[in-house]
This record gives sequence, C-alpha cells and structure tokens, in this order.
Amino acid sequence: MIKPHFSPIVPPQAYPDLRDRGHLGLYNLILAQEVIQFPSTFEDVFQKQFDSVARTLILDNGVVETGTALEPKVLLEAAKICRASVVVLPDVIQDPEASWEVTEYASEWFKREDPGLELMVVPQGKTLGEVGLYIKRAYEELHFHWFGIPRWMTKAFGTRSEIIKHALRYNRKVHMLGFSDNLLDDIACARTLDVRGIDSAYPIALGYQTLPIMIGRRNMTAQRDKGWDQHTLLYDSCCANIRRVRAWLGQLPHDAS
Repeated sequence: MIKPHFSPIVPPQAYPDLRDRGHLGLYNLILAQEVIQFPSTFEDVFQKQFDSVARTLILDNGVVETGTALEPKVLLEAAKICRASVVVLPDVIQDPEASWEVTEYASEWFKREDPGLELMVVPQGKTLGEVGLYIKRAYEELHFHWFGIPRWMTKAFGTRSEIIKHALRYNRKVHMLGFSDNLLDDIACARTLDVRGIDSAYPIALGYQTLPIMIGRRNMTAQRDKGWDQHTLLYDSCCANIRRVRAWLGQLPHDAS
C-alpha cells in the first residue's frame, strides 16, 4: 500500500518559509497562475530542488480558483519556471462534454510540445456512471499518466472512494485534488486506497486564524483571507496543522502536533 503525501497550499510568497521550516516535502501541488505571478519565488523554491533530489511537482491548471483553466501554452510556461514534473490538463468542472474537448486538445498539444511531462486528467460527469465512462474513455484515447479526483465529487456522490477505485483499475497514478467538506472521508480514501497524495489550503487557512484542524470538522468555513497573497511567513499554527495532517496520513508519528 502506498503511503500518501500531503501537499500544503500556502500563500505564494510563503513558499520560501515553508521550505526553510522544513515542511516543503518532496511531493507538491502548486497553482500555475501563482507561478506566473511570482516566477522568481517559485523558481527559487522549486527549480533548484531538482538539482539534488527526485520529487513530484504537480502544476494545477487553476480552474477552481479562477473559474477557467489556463491554456496549454501558459501552463507550459509555468512548468518551465518551476520545473514541474506533472501538469493538470485543462478541464471544465462538471461538464464532461466541454471538459473532454479542452482536455483532449491539451493532451495532444503537450505530447507534441513537451513529451517528457507527465499529464493529469481530471474526470468529469454529473453521475457516477458518467464519471466512470469518462475515465474509461480517457484511458482508451488520451495520452496521460495520472487521474486527479476533484473534491466536489465528495459532496455530489457522498465519497470519492468508488471513483478512485475505478480510476486505479486503469493503471494510472491517482491524486486527490483538495480537501472536501468531509475531512474524515478524505483521509480515509487517501490512507486506504493507493492514492499518491492530496493537497489543500484549508489547514493553512485555519492556521492563519490560529485554529487547529480537526478530523471531525465537516463545515469547511475557513477560507483564504483577503490578504492571502501578502503573507510571506507561516504562523506556527499553520505548521502544526501541516504536521497533524501528515500524521493522519501516516507520514509522521501520530503524536505530531
């Protein structure tokens, strides 16, 4: 069984502090639009890391934060800045037809322009059946290496577990995109299935309110504050929450706090 990683999403200018405090890890998901906005920060933190260690660096397409995924050319520009190893292909949330169109185009574009990059498909669908068919079609027709299972599916279907199990049948790596409003299900899926990792800004947003993350908390009320992009340092409570999540996932001793 794979031991899953936790990738904390922190304010873009706080990544140097995340590194300096020893919490960066070797498995990260970062947002492409932030890489474009703060290129020197991400180049300093991530590009130089590849000179000495092997790591997984996933570049997200930004659709959750901006409403529209960045175009392949912009994603490739961001990937080169930080030397990402995986790119999340453009998708359209809960619209399988529109999502397939942009994902298929981007898959072929990246295969041609930078065949060394690993690609992540985010399946879409309004029902479990539609999502399952999307996964099967992607396996049969697209060039890619990962499935990214989005957080909205937990609310829509009650859990991500069945979708993850279905995706794993097709011999692709699986990443869970974000914490849902059911943290217990998120941790259970990540720990009991062969998931490579999960990312979230939620523990850090809680930390900036000096609140501990709690496994039984279902109401994800903590949001990134208006000054999120201006933070350059993490609070100790942010780091405590990162350690706590990693302990839940088995990356650290269970008394980590």
